[in-house]
Amino acid sequence: MIVKSRNILSNKENKQLADDLLNVLGEQAQTFFNKKDKLEKIKTDKGTFVVKDKEIWFFQWKNRFLPSIHCLKGSKLLVHEVVVDVGAIKFVLNGADIMLPGIVHFDNLIEKGDFVVVREEKADTMIAVGISLISHEDFSKINKGKAVRVINHLKDEIWTFRL
Repeated sequence: MIVKSRNILSNKENKQLADDLLNVLGEQAQTFFNKKDKLEKIKTDKGTFVVKDKEIWFFQWKNRFLPSIHCLKGSKLLVHEVVVDVGAIKFVLNGADIMLPGIVHFDNLIEKGDFVVVREEKADTMIAVGISLISHEDFSKINKGKAVRVINHLKDEIWTFRL
């Protein structure tokens, strides 16, 4: 990724980020921000990101900021989860979406369009984040097709980027 510009988040940008996270994560997002946190907005050839401690913690997707894997690991925020079997890992780490046959657990509170964390079943490791393409109700009725659109995974440019 090529950095085109860097600057500390303005008050307006901080508010937009807080509002986006409130919409995605609910009330728990309010506890995330600390006035002492130095959040930096960077624009690159791949998009707009918010960096904390030299790692991308938030990325802009469809005009809203979403938390990255770094953010979720560092902040312990609770997010709906989808758990995949070991056979799905190599596909997910290569950027594939989550297919229904590879899922061993689908949180019963997930609705279509929800932000979700993808974990692998054996080590319970977070391997991706994405947007659910189906609801839990649909999950119990169908057995093939895509279930989650992956938008950040281990090994991608967001995960490996360092300032």
